[in-house]
Amino acid sequence: MKSEEASLALLSRTGIVATPGNGFGISGEGYVRFALTVDTPRLREAIDRIVNEGLFNPK
Repeated sequence: MKSEEASLALLSRTGIVATPGNGFGISGEGYVRFALTVDTPRLREAIDRIVNEGLFNPK
């Protein structure tokens, strides 16, 4: 999955915003970037949402 696709999927399926990695250059393609600016319980909630959606599970 390309970084822009991953960012859009995160937003639409979990409500989590991530910056596409390709915004940081060609070597960032295939990655997303998160700003960890909330407390630990809120981070745990976000991680749980990502895991429950299975967005980054390799097939």
